[in-house]
Amino acid sequence: MGRKRRVQQASVVYHVTARGNVRQDIYLGDEDREAFLGFVSQAHERERLICHAYCLMGNHYHLLVETPEANLGSAMHRINCLHANRFNRVYGRQGHVFERPYRAWIMHGGRRELETARYIARNPVRAGLCASPELWPWSSYAATIGLAECPSFLSTERLASWFGTDANEARERYRAFVESGTDAPYERPALESLLRRGDRAALEAAWVAGYSLRAIAAAVGLSPATISRRLAHAATEP
Repeated sequence: MGRKRRVQQASVVYHVTARGNVRQDIYLGDEDREAFLGFVSQAHERERLICHAYCLMGNHYHLLVETPEANLGSAMHRINCLHANRFNRVYGRQGHVFERPYRAWIMHGGRRELETARYIARNPVRAGLCASPELWPWSSYAATIGLAECPSFLSTERLASWFGTDANEARERYRAFVESGTDAPYERPALESLLRRGDRAALEAAWVAGYSLRAIAAAVGLSPATISRRLAHAATEP
């Protein structure tokens, strides 16, 4: 059975993420992250992808992006394929770099979009990579609050617009919003407790918590392929 076609919409904001195959790093040095941002810039130029926020970690990335056209798939295909091809060429490797093409959730403005932006900005703090979000050089946060140069593909206006019309005041309010987040040490819940509800949201919670498709499939008595299809369907729902 072929893979189900993703739902793609024009002029919506997506939270997009992808991580390394078997959780391996997809960036081994700063030059890899620089190259990746170059590929995001290419998608901006050729697919008109608008990036509102990003954060590049070690074995995964987060993007908050908008597609004026219904072409998220082609934009992400460009970014991920170019990165994977370069990564394998530079490090003399073969095979998959990413666990799967990408995952995408449609945002609907308001609190969900802002909470996602804050989550993306605070990701390095939560991982113990820096003491505060603006100190992580591979995030858009410092540029959004005016502490770093803004890349050509990054649009900071949308996030700031939620906090007022005066640019300086909006940046300060956005900074206060991000800094008000908490980053308690993460303890992954037991797989059985996450799956207790038995619905698709439970599968989603288990995957987000870091459990593999194989582990989830074994726990619920389904195949990893079936779990993957159900998660892919959930990722494109409004």
